[in-house]
Amino acid sequence: MTEKDTTTPKSKEKKRSRLYPRYDLEKAVELIKIADQAGGSVLPEIVAVKMGKTKLNSSFSGRLSAAKQFGLVSPEISKITLTPLAQRLLYPKSEADRKNALMEAFSTPAFYKELIDNYSAKRLPDRTTLGNIVKLEYGIEPNARDVAAANFISSANYAGLIQSGILVMSAENGVASDDDKEVVENPGRQTEYEKKVNSTDQATNDHFYPFGGIRLYIPRNPKYDEAIAKGKLSAAYDELKQLAKDCDDNPPT
Repeated sequence: MTEKDTTTPKSKEKKRSRLYPRYDLEKAVELIKIADQAGGSVLPEIVAVKMGKTKLNSSFSGRLSAAKQFGLVSPEISKITLTPLAQRLLYPKSEADRKNALMEAFSTPAFYKELIDNYSAKRLPDRTTLGNIVKLEYGIEPNARDVAAANFISSANYAGLIQSGILVMSAENGVASDDDKEVVENPGRQTEYEKKVNSTDQATNDHFYPFGGIRLYIPRNPKYDEAIAKGKLSAAYDELKQLAKDCDDNPPT
């Protein structure tokens, strides 16, 4: 009679989702504000207690992980130390500086970078659809997809980067470009962009030189901002690009 095998097979390890912020940017900022009030480089348990939690509480650890992914807290384990980006966000020199810091924090998680590359200047899907997309295309596990999608959308909203449903990662949200910053710091300096059009009397307009033979002037006013938000300007550019291609392929006789 053979001895019965009483050993049990090893259970399969549960597949873990790729790293994503379990809490949104607003929650991460709340944590660094508390850490800053406690001294800016403090033991995690001190911040946890001030948040009414414990160091081992999953909610606290999730918020701390999110703050690290957003680049607001250093990676060290023994202390919660605020990064220079966190200091810029908490103590901005201007509104533009604060918005730049928010946009930089939002753009820091690797998972968010991939989504931004895909959806910048495009209309974001609704939360359910985005959840399905991040599950199918971005390595987020099914039970995490809704949270991952919701946090991305709420973080973008908190950073002021969604206009009429469009993810707008640009100075249209008051975030100054490097070129804009240089002009602010040196008021007498013209950007390369301005030099191209300084011979015209339409300095307050936007100018496009997309195809050499077309010069397009668009007034900079509230309607211009609305066109940016709704993607109309991008659509018009695409149409002009196609027109140029058609003219090139079928030159007039």
